Amino acid sequence: MISRCTRLFLLLICTCIFTLPLFSQDNSCGTINGNLIVSNTNDDGPGSLRNAINCANELEGPNRIIFSIPGTGRKNIFVGSTTGAPLPALSDDGTVIDGSFQPGATDRPRIVLDGSQGNWEAPINGLFISGNGCAIYALEIRSFPDDGIDIFGANNVKIGTPGKSNVIYS
Repeated sequence: MISRCTRLFLLLICTCIFTLPLFSQDNSCGTINGNLIVSNTNDDGPGSLRNAINCANELEGPNRIIFSIPGTGRKNIFVGSTTGAPLPALSDDGTVIDGSFQPGATDRPRIVLDGSQGNWEAPINGLFISGNGCAIYALEIRSFPDDGIDIFGANNVKIGTPGKSNVIYS
């Protein structure tokens, strides 16, 4: 016969084994020192801007998305090229997307959000901001069928600052 103490111990062990997956986290957000890192130009998946925006929206509090894409030269992110979808809205207050961290950044933005390869059936914005206090720095945004950046219902949004300006083409 198993003692009551042994039964409680076995119950505790079984509970830990079966609930451990509930407490583990998939760190597909790629955070370093509290920053969400965009490490490739893919339209979707780990290391993509789309993934970083989704992570920022899920993580409470202000978040900063920065870029560290290997290689030299400008980096084109063809939004919608594989997903057929616009980028998610920036809905978490205080989210900053800062392209100035991309290695080799100069006066001209190194990160380009390009909507030319999306098969858009409706007016799509390059970025849609609905969170208060968000900021967009050092991006080039081009070839979207609607606005480069659309702000809806948000206050205190910053679009560029000296030394971190954006370039937006229609």
